Amino acid sequence: MAPLSALALWYFIGSAIVLGTVLGLILHFTLRAVVLVFRLDEKPSVDPSPPTGHDAMSYRKAREEKKRKQLKDQERLAVQAKLLASRPLLQEAVREARNMPLSSTPISPLSPSVSGSNRPGLLQQTILEHSDEDDDSSVF
Repeated sequence: MAPLSALALWYFIGSAIVLGTVLGLILHFTLRAVVLVFRLDEKPSVDPSPPTGHDAMSYRKAREEKKRKQLKDQERLAVQAKLLASRPLLQEAVREARNMPLSSTPISPLSPSVSGSNRPGLLQQTILEHSDEDDDSSVF
């Protein structure tokens, strides 16, 4: 009985090989016909044009230019804010200068004719200082 089972095994393997080959060929030719009927293998006729848009260098350059412009605008706004903030001080200084009497003798630190009590000193003046910390909390 051993030779009969070996013969059955060979029939099984042979029929599997033949059946697989036939079904594979049928599938191949069927799909090939579908590709030809629907023209799926044709490539689109598009002219190869160069790509448009930004490359990395132009993008970087545009971004740097934008940052430079923003910094310039921020500096301009900061200068305008400082001018607006100092406007009342300037107006007050102009008013005081207009109200000061004109003296006939010039006031000079080198002039010995003017006594120390008549001459305005540093103790009689107010010195206003501006720090960079005030810039952080701007009006804008």
